[in-house]
Amino acid sequence: MSNPTSSPTETNDERTVRAARELTNAVNILSFDPKLFAETIRRDHRTIQQGLGRVVFELISQWADDWRTGNYDLRNEDTCKACFELFQDLDEGALITRYI
Repeated sequence: MSNPTSSPTETNDERTVRAARELTNAVNILSFDPKLFAETIRRDHRTIQQGLGRVVFELISQWADDWRTGNYDLRNEDTCKACFELFQDLDEGALITRYI
C-alpha cells in the first residue's frame, strides 16, 4: 500500500525532505511535547525505532560537526555543543546501527 500523502512521481529525496519539514514544523509549535513524542516512538515497531535511531545519530553527528566548524549561533549553540561533547565520549563507530 502506498503512502497517501506522497505522489507516485515524488522521488525518495523529495519524500525525505518533506518528512523532515513536517517534523520541524511540528516541533516549532509551542505545545509540542518532546517527552510524549519520544514515548510514542518507543512504542512503535522495533525496526522503525532502529531507523529513527539512525536519523537521530546522524543529526547528532552533523550538529557536532557544526560545533567544530563554528556553524551555529545562539539559537542552536546549546544543541551543537552538547552533541559535540557527546561525540567526544564515544568510540569511533559507536553510533552505527545495523539494518535488520
